Amino acid sequence: MLRYAHLSHLILGLLLLATSLAHVQGAATPIFTRGGLQLFQSRTRATDCQLILPDGTNCTYQPGTTPAPPHKECSFPNDMGMRNYCLFQVSVTSKHLSGIYSLSYTNSSGDFQEDIYNLYLLGGGVPISALRVIENENIYLRIEYSVPGTMNCDVIYPNGTTEELISSSSQSSPNHWGRKDECGVKIDGVSQQHSGLWKLLISSDEAYIYDEFSVYVTPLSSINTRPRPPIEWPFGGPGSVSMSHANSKYCELWNPRKELVQHTLSGCNYVQSIVTDADNGNWTFVFGVNGKFSEESFTQEIKVIKELFKVNATESERFPGGLDLLCSVSPGEISDCRFTRPDGKVFLSAEGLGNADYSYFGDGFRNGDCGLTIHQLKEADKGWWNCLVKTGAKTKSGFLNVLATEVSDPDEGNHEALVTLQKGSDVYLSCSAHNALEYCWFQHPSGYHFKFSTETVLSGLQENTQPRSYKYDDTLHLGICAIRVGDADVNVDSGEWTCHLGVPGSPEEDHSVPITVRVSESGVISLDKEVVFSNGFAVLKCYSVPIGKPLQYCRFLRPDGNGFNVVPGNNSVVLGRYQYEAEGLEKGECGLRIHSESATAEDIGKWTCVAKLQGKAQEEQDFITLRRIVSDPDEGNHEALVTLQKGSDVYLSCSAHTALEYCWFRHPSGYHFRFSTETVLSGLLENTQPRSYNYYDTLHLGICAIRVAGADVNVDSGEWTCHLGVPGSPEEDHSVPITVGVSESGVISLDKEVVFSNGFAVLKCYSVPIGKPLQYCRFLRPDGKGFNVVPGNNTVVLGRYQYEAEGLEKGECGLRIHSESATAEDVGNWTCVARLQGMAQEGEDFITLKRIEQQQDEGLSTGAIVGIATGGAVAILLIAGLTFYFVRRKSA
Repeated sequence: MLRYAHLSHLILGLLLLATSLAHVQGAATPIFTRGGLQLFQSRTRATDCQLILPDGTNCTYQPGTTPAPPHKECSFPNDMGMRNYCLFQVSVTSKHLSGIYSLSYTNSSGDFQEDIYNLYLLGGGVPISALRVIENENIYLRIEYSVPGTMNCDVIYPNGTTEELISSSSQSSPNHWGRKDECGVKIDGVSQQHSGLWKLLISSDEAYIYDEFSVYVTPLSSINTRPRPPIEWPFGGPGSVSMSHANSKYCELWNPRKELVQHTLSGCNYVQSIVTDADNGNWTFVFGVNGKFSEESFTQEIKVIKELFKVNATESERFPGGLDLLCSVSPGEISDCRFTRPDGKVFLSAEGLGNADYSYFGDGFRNGDCGLTIHQLKEADKGWWNCLVKTGAKTKSGFLNVLATEVSDPDEGNHEALVTLQKGSDVYLSCSAHNALEYCWFQHPSGYHFKFSTETVLSGLQENTQPRSYKYDDTLHLGICAIRVGDADVNVDSGEWTCHLGVPGSPEEDHSVPITVRVSESGVISLDKEVVFSNGFAVLKCYSVPIGKPLQYCRFLRPDGNGFNVVPGNNSVVLGRYQYEAEGLEKGECGLRIHSESATAEDIGKWTCVAKLQGKAQEEQDFITLRRIVSDPDEGNHEALVTLQKGSDVYLSCSAHTALEYCWFRHPSGYHFRFSTETVLSGLLENTQPRSYNYYDTLHLGICAIRVAGADVNVDSGEWTCHLGVPGSPEEDHSVPITVGVSESGVISLDKEVVFSNGFAVLKCYSVPIGKPLQYCRFLRPDGKGFNVVPGNNTVVLGRYQYEAEGLEKGECGLRIHSESATAEDVGNWTCVARLQGMAQEGEDFITLKRIEQQQDEGLSTGAIVGIATGGAVAILLIAGLTFYFVRRKSA
């Protein structure tokens, strides 16, 4: 306990010492407080202690005695260790207790002594936080408290000096800022000596208020807005420029075209990914700095430097009979140099390196020279050489033609004429030229133009479809135009694409390169979906996807469902008429040759090509339709009758015994299908969806063939006309009618209404397509009774029905009904029902049988006719007699 008492005495002693040090005899001692308990004590031993508060409250007591009960605003520490000193405690809880405190007492010498204290209570100020300011700026500090009456306002500067800003006895200082009832200070053009702690003091009858302000002055030299040397940016490459300060609030960067290119909340750090001529000029930085009232700005000059790239081939001075190939960049330094010979061999040319046939040529990488000397020109050196030069982050490409007797077209490089790919994969196409390209673009089979972009963008290939992404490779400088289009679609992307190349300085139109694209549902594709017997045979082919991937094996399924395989590499014939014909399984090709003279009805129709790619676990397949065109020696070949099911493609063809200049088809509605070997949309009927069609590129073979998608029962059934244009013919186009029947099922009746003629009627229905063998057929009478008729004999069913057609094996079913034995139950709507061989389900169609009754004329009766005939005869005799009489009389 004694230890704690001594500690308590020590603390009170220190407080007394601090108060003594702060007190100056004859002057008021300032006290700055945030409120709370405040201690007042005498500086010496004393008697007769008295403390007068700002509100007039008088607190008294005698040291060494027990004080009276505590006053509501004054209290007395219960510490006997300080019993010989005056000691008061005041709880400062409001501004009314701020102001002048008077402590009076009789000191140890018996003299009366008075200590005066000015107690200032902390108030709010503006700014409320530390102020950071740039040298030469103005500052404004203010206590956020107004005094309605008379007041004094003082400022204590960081160096400790005090200035009266407002005084009741003198004129206000020019450094005062604010209204007359406000205490504030302003300083124009601060310097570093103004850094530190500032105090503003208000003293009035109402209250004593103060506030403190921390001010930090930053030297003006930290903001460097002096002119900077120009910055060089390489044309076509990246360029960067920056401005940053520790005190930056924000930064704006404006290009020479007065466009805002960057806005940040700190410093600017800008990178121009591709520098163009538009970047040449003055760029402007506009920025705000903490502690500066106005924006700062400065300009930075950017110079765009264009590198010159030259290629040339000259006779070598060091090696007679040789050539010097040079690709140079100016100005600039290169880091890599490569040459590719026409046969594809690559040489890494570098200073000091070479072999027996080639060596480096030029003035060094530092001077931008990439060169190669051909010591002695050989056959392998003739053709187009390519140089690749790397300078910085860029690569430049050049082409040099080493003269040869046969050199490829200087405008045309390499491209794939045929590209196959699977549905959903990327469409990746490319073509090239023996020149760096200025631009390029691809055209889709639909006509859509893919605008050039090396960033991924979305295309709108077709309405009502999801946008698809595409991008070009950044290879124009290499003379290559390459595009990648996402998510290949079988129906949309198959067809002829076109690659268009723009060569710098070319006076001609863009060079265009066609590329045929085929998209498959699987890993195998047939390029010719329909094949017709020609010159006595037909070849069905399918390929791996992409073309060239080796096949492990391949096999075929006939239209009747029977399958077999054919072995490449020999002339073995399978089943007497099938033989392998392709480039080989190792090249990804599977082909089947069928001789037309040995082909049967089971060969006509939809074939399936099945193959397994090497390294794959699953087989893939695609389909080919084989057709036979019946020959007419006068009119060429055509199918006079075509049947097909609803929704399938309408495939029609006719031919002449000569090459055709043009051809066209007319629809039963009169619509004219204009010739196009690319898929286009037709507008057959109003208020119907457009349908695609295309002609086959067979005019040179004398064949006109068309495919129209999505056969419709009501629209496409009827007579189509094929019109053939023969070169040099003085006559009108030769026209060939083709009857088309579209069925809802696998059976069709072409004559929907039949009338008894010459004593009988024949009801017929056919397989779809015509020629597919029927397993059986039967008929349902209008009264719902059914029966079947057997072909190949003259059996009469029910006394009046008999089979009449070409035979079930040819896909025909017919019923002959004799009129003399027909009854009323035969007249009406008949149903022909048949099942095709290999099919599980029957098909049917309807035929209406009508009878036209012969009726007697309801004219003159028989008696009237006889009377008229008799009267006519009498009249003729009378006229003849009169004529004879007059002739005799005249002669007499």
